[in-house]
Amino acid sequence: VCTSPEDVKKGLAEREALSTTGFQDGFAIPHTQTDAITKPALVIVRTETGIEWDAFDGKPCFFFLSLLIPKNEAGTTHLKALSALSRGLMDEAKRQKLLETRTNEDMLAVLETDILTREDV
Repeated sequence: VCTSPEDVKKGLAEREALSTTGFQDGFAIPHTQTDAITKPALVIVRTETGIEWDAFDGKPCFFFLSLLIPKNEAGTTHLKALSALSRGLMDEAKRQKLLETRTNEDMLAVLETDILTREDV
């Protein structure tokens, strides 16, 4: 998915320095677009204890949905995916459903059926 993990980390840090990607109710959507990314990806990290992320609601984040997008798709794939994730996470029932998942398979199912659709990305 990428040719340089260091460039991806740098891109994520630079984006976070612009403004927080901490959403609300324990979610964050860190994202970047760089030439080092060769194929769009969604990387999911979930923690049990939470991480201070300067979220909009001031609460720690437990769920990180990180969008990694090739630079040449910054205006298309990136915006569609970010919009779809943000829209889906604004719904309290959908956020809660995702928080309650316990397996990777359940998490993927919720993302595919409740948060993202093929039309979104």
